[in-house]
Amino acid sequence: MTYNTMLPVVLLILCPAAQAETSTSNWTFANEFEAGYLYDSNVGLSQIDENTTESDQALQLRGKLQLGWQATEQLNISTSYQYQNKNYRDFSSFDQEITTLMADINYQLAWFKVGVSQHNADAKVAHRDFLDFRQTSYYLADLIGDSIYWRLGHQRLTKTLQDYPARNAAASNYSADLFWFFHQGSRFVTFGYTHEDEVAADAKFSYLGHQLRSSLNQTLDLWGHAQKLSLSVDYKNRDYSSAWLPNQAARQDNVTTFEGQWQAPLSKHFTLAVTAKHTNSASTVEAADYRDTSAGVSLQLEF
Repeated sequence: MTYNTMLPVVLLILCPAAQAETSTSNWTFANEFEAGYLYDSNVGLSQIDENTTESDQALQLRGKLQLGWQATEQLNISTSYQYQNKNYRDFSSFDQEITTLMADINYQLAWFKVGVSQHNADAKVAHRDFLDFRQTSYYLADLIGDSIYWRLGHQRLTKTLQDYPARNAAASNYSADLFWFFHQGSRFVTFGYTHEDEVAADAKFSYLGHQLRSSLNQTLDLWGHAQKLSLSVDYKNRDYSSAWLPNQAARQDNVTTFEGQWQAPLSKHFTLAVTAKHTNSASTVEAADYRDTSAGVSLQLEF
């Protein structure tokens, strides 16, 4: 995978950063590392509608480097690099590695913030190239008073699957998100909507879709530490352009995902995280009609 779009921006940020002192207020540096255990009731790859209907356990690793530069009072630039690894105990053919590069630049105008971001991701399955993903986002955002933050965005993305060229696709999506904060930010709720229009190399993989998402996030002061609890629900509806087989109706998917996470700090830098997720995918295509439940525990390091 090449990063022609990302590299000029990343180099622009990193080069002057190499000479900056970490104590300089215009620069922010953050690093994360996470290691944990995952139980998955239905090992599979949703990108290609493959499900084993078998459960397995996995070890997960994640590392992230972040760099931000407040160039002026209005101009902010940030970039990050993230690596994720999932290794199953039995289903090693589903082992995954994902590398993601991100860059964002935004400017605060009188009435709102305007920005553009770029995400490039390279995914491997069983150490083989699987998916190349690129997304460019343009957005407007701002804070209303002290409690409401809104964001409107347009995303243009491309997906290239190494061994499944019929699923290669380009999409044009529109999104709206609202964040509502309470009690000095210790609690907030989110609401989001995305309209998807994806055109694939093979028409049977093209679709129009709608996504609704919402979450409740709470910070609790327990045992002398600020613990975080989040609950979210995500609903997707996708209407495909054509039938998969002759004499069949066009495919339709309805996917609902519930997720919860609890984070408890153990010290200044270490946090214990417990997560649980359940996905109910109802589809007119048998391969995409499934249930999946996963649960995990991990130790996070931030410095």
